[in-house]
Amino acid sequence: SNNLGASCQSDCAIGRIGSSNQWLVLKEAIFDSISVRYNDISEWFLHWRRIEGSTGETLRWTNTPKSINVSVRTPDEHFDLRSRHHSSHRQSGEDLILHEHMEFVFSAKERRFSLSDIKIKTNELLFLFSILLACPVTIRSVSVSQKSGSSFRIWFLMFRRPEGIRTDGISWNKFFAQTPVSDERWQSVFDRYYQSEYKKTCWVRLAGMQRYNGVWEYQILGYVSLLERYLNIRFDGSRLPESVPPSSKKISKFRSDLANEIPDIPCGKQERIVAIARRAFASDRFSFENKYTIAMNDINPDIKKIINLTENEFSLIKKVRNRIAHGDGHDLEEEDFLATSQTQVKISLLMVYWAFLDFGFTTREFIRCLSSTHNSLGLTEMIDRVHMERITQADECSQ
Repeated sequence: SNNLGASCQSDCAIGRIGSSNQWLVLKEAIFDSISVRYNDISEWFLHWRRIEGSTGETLRWTNTPKSINVSVRTPDEHFDLRSRHHSSHRQSGEDLILHEHMEFVFSAKERRFSLSDIKIKTNELLFLFSILLACPVTIRSVSVSQKSGSSFRIWFLMFRRPEGIRTDGISWNKFFAQTPVSDERWQSVFDRYYQSEYKKTCWVRLAGMQRYNGVWEYQILGYVSLLERYLNIRFDGSRLPESVPPSSKKISKFRSDLANEIPDIPCGKQERIVAIARRAFASDRFSFENKYTIAMNDINPDIKKIINLTENEFSLIKKVRNRIAHGDGHDLEEEDFLATSQTQVKISLLMVYWAFLDFGFTTREFIRCLSSTHNSLGLTEMIDRVHMERITQADECSQ
């Protein structure tokens, strides 16, 4: 095709009414728009839509969500993004079947889309939806079009839809954000997401970790390393507010060694030497632990209490992560397995919270999502549910 540029087909098969091929390789193809349909997203957008009236007479659609219509501009790109509501009906015996779904269309502005843009654009939006829903959203279909009006279906390697997801509408209450973003806020959410310094690493990996279903040790490795990466970006260019003295364990050992090596030193002088050593060996290295401590001191106190991630839990899971990363055994005692698993869930919830803040949501909005969902993040037993309910009930009374 002249529109698509040079192309070649391979592994072709000829049938009675046409031919099929396993691969269609395109060279220098450019497009004006990309349309993508995702699994589960239509259910999220259309759940609050209602159909009123009498069958056989008049049906009226109410509470239908308004279309997303935003313009995204970053230092590297400029494109429009809009949602499109598709509906159809068909007769099947005595049944009249109504069908609806949402589709999302990227429209090029300053630079037309290339083949590589197709996968990048569809996956970037997929990652945002996956974090908002705290569920692994997957692509159902992708097509591209050109100014001539020609439209083509596109296939490429993509995430497989996880098994066990119901398609009868019951899975809706598993979404973390129970309602889509209000119409007037979509522009702000997309602006913040596409311009976020965390998008290319942290949020991509956070959405990717939802799909992991393998060895639990690698899941620990993934989430703790994701937390460390987030903190590295957050505190990039920052300096430790004050030097951190050696641990009490190291100071105790120094005091004991000093007393054994030089037993004639009076007690008062010994403590002065220990104080000098404490100052001399204080660390000004901005370590993972130091960054985490500062971030948790700055976090909203209600979130800190609800997630309830203790210092001992963080120290344990960091130790396990480090051993796994170096190829060593985890060396966990039997009673520590449950604690490690629970801590990983808390870190996952903490990262989703920071992602919501980065997208422009408030702490209260996040808590409302957490309190109303049947998602595994909201049903976990480790969070302080009593404090969470106290906050949500207070908000309801104030309203």
